[in-house]
Amino acid sequence: MDPQVDLLALHRAHPARYPHLLQSALKGTPQTRYDLLFAFPGERLTLHADGRLTGLATGAPGFTRALDAWYAREADGTEDATSLPFLGGWFLYLGYELAGEVEPSLRLPADPMGLPMAVAERIPVALIRDHAKGTTTLVAEPGQEGRVEQVLAD
Repeated sequence: MDPQVDLLALHRAHPARYPHLLQSALKGTPQTRYDLLFAFPGERLTLHADGRLTGLATGAPGFTRALDAWYAREADGTEDATSLPFLGGWFLYLGYELAGEVEPSLRLPADPMGLPMAVAERIPVALIRDHAKGTTTLVAEPGQEGRVEQVLAD
């Protein structure tokens, strides 16, 4: 892909299609090598501030067990030998309050803004900017060819 594609512009133009952008203002360190723009969100699992678990029905109690069950159902046991930081998978938001699910003896206050405690969203396509190599790579899971064409059109 064009290494100079504007990831923020894509995110702004089509927020439902490109919902999550991880981009660092700092450049030149190993931790800030990549910018990632996640595309085409799929199924979602959300642990709301009030403790409700919505989205993907796994039958497992709690967010962490539901996420484990989801992963086990989709994992194919293979690992790709690549240096890229993402090849498809999940975008996770894990709030501080999720610690109360892992350690029930903790009594943590709810988020004052009412944000979810945790969200897992299935992401099959992403754009990855590698600042060290000066490249932008489009990655997609098998079966996502139509979505690759949509990214290229965007």
